[in-house]
Amino acid sequence: MKLKAVLYDGCPQQLLTSIHSADFRSLILKEVLIPHLHVSPEIGPAEFYIQVSDHSTDKWPMCVVNLTGVSLSKSRSTQDFINVVQKLQHTYITTISPHLTVSERMQIFTIMSLDGIPFGLTTNLIESEPLWFNRNG
Repeated sequence: MKLKAVLYDGCPQQLLTSIHSADFRSLILKEVLIPHLHVSPEIGPAEFYIQVSDHSTDKWPMCVVNLTGVSLSKSRSTQDFINVVQKLQHTYITTISPHLTVSERMQIFTIMSLDGIPFGLTTNLIESEPLWFNRNG
């Protein structure tokens, strides 16, 4: 699985450092992947990694989070996938918020691409609603 964000041009270096850190990888595993996708705590670096973020040419504060390479399996329900997107978005908001200025607002959009269509859905993409947040979350 690959996790990658697209962030606005000129975002603070501290924000990038936070979401590219080993601690952030551990947080994603603990808060998202282990409880909701039922991955092993010993998942290897080739099985899950965070790719260096891309930058949009836009200066407006934004973050698009993409989790790709996620497989359907008998241990994962449709609700698990929905929970992943919600928790992933929450985890990014919690990590990014302290790096925003007091008056800054950011829009986030989270997408997960599956290798098939889960039961009860018509697409292999699970998406959040775009959400605006500020320093206070």
